[in-house]
Amino acid sequence: MDTRATASTSNAGAISCDAEAVWIYRFDEHGRGSAGDLSLRDIDLTPTTGWLWLHLDLADIRVQRWLNNAPTGKQVATFLLGSDTHQQLRVAQGYVFGALTDRAHELSGTLDEFGQLRFVATEQILISGRRNALQGVDAARRQVDRGGTFPAIASLLEAIVEQIAEAGERIHEECSAELDEIEDLVLSDEEGDERRRVALLRRRCVRLHRQLTGLRALFHRLERETTIALPASLRVEAARLAQRLDGLDQAIVSILERARSLQDEIAAKQAELTNKHLHTLSVLTIIFLPPSLVAGIFGMNTKGLPLTEDDSGFWWSLLICFLPLVPILWGLRRMLRR
Repeated sequence: MDTRATASTSNAGAISCDAEAVWIYRFDEHGRGSAGDLSLRDIDLTPTTGWLWLHLDLADIRVQRWLNNAPTGKQVATFLLGSDTHQQLRVAQGYVFGALTDRAHELSGTLDEFGQLRFVATEQILISGRRNALQGVDAARRQVDRGGTFPAIASLLEAIVEQIAEAGERIHEECSAELDEIEDLVLSDEEGDERRRVALLRRRCVRLHRQLTGLRALFHRLERETTIALPASLRVEAARLAQRLDGLDQAIVSILERARSLQDEIAAKQAELTNKHLHTLSVLTIIFLPPSLVAGIFGMNTKGLPLTEDDSGFWWSLLICFLPLVPILWGLRRMLRR
């Protein structure tokens, strides 16, 4: 026997023993889920009744090694550990492979960042994974903990997409309220940081729009391709989900159009304010240029300057400085009256 092969096999076994899932749920025939032991040691991937949900942290090196040695095969490991970022759903060799973009979150609060939920499913097993904590899939887990029933894997996938849509709707409500507030500030004469706020809001909505565009395309394609070989337990209500995502995306596009229009209005307001400042600066330049010129000439301290020998030279210099202001101020007054 090859000693190196034996050591390698022993090593793989040790790695699988150390690896743990983020959560494991076993669902009975009625769709009720119960949390199981998180250890991946000798886990049974062939449930006799109901189905199994295995959720993994794909950034964990121990989980990566377990996947590479798991009985599910290299194809499943390669897909789950893949680095491509586009959303997809496909069927191959009896497996359903999927990748959905979800909002990231941490314990201290939700972030405006996105991550990918990757999953592989059969009729009885759903293996999902992510590299950072995601909001939609975690909300679906809380539904299971609250007693929600999921008789098939498709119903859980629908719940995850619904949670992603709900998160998008909350973003829409927040952006709409903030846009109303910015609009009120723009219509008033108060100066603020409206330009920066609108730019941040547009960035937030653009990122959500990109996510929704990919999801919509995914479910519209699934709705059209009726011949796709999906098992009954994996057939999601693509038409309903696509309709909801369409409505949300249209609302986000509407927010983007409002934000773009408001940004143009803010730019026009800023340009008008700049023109006013330039006008004021021009008026001040016109007023003070003649006195500055005269004062500069008399301040050269060279021989031959007029009034240097006159006892009243200083007062004559002041008169020469400010005498041009009379016609200048008269002309400005007439111009402002127009």
